[in-house]
Amino acid sequence: AVLPTDADLDTEGATRSLAYDRAWWFSRFVADRYGPGTLRDLYLAACGIGHPDADTAIRTVLGADIRQVLSAWRAWLAG
Repeated sequence: AVLPTDADLDTEGATRSLAYDRAWWFSRFVADRYGPGTLRDLYLAACGIGHPDADTAIRTVLGADIRQVLSAWRAWLAG
């Protein structure tokens, strides 16, 4: 499981569909693990005006390195 890129979301067809699926599952993980309010905070940090890159937003809001978060997400998906 990897976060979708802007290019994934900009590509029509199956690539875009899979990118939205991955984004949905990541959002569900964040809400489940950190709470819906934190998911909102992450969305605003990652997508708001003048937003940082995803790595920085994740580190700032979730308090963990992106590798740690993606590892926990993969475990959550498998569990």
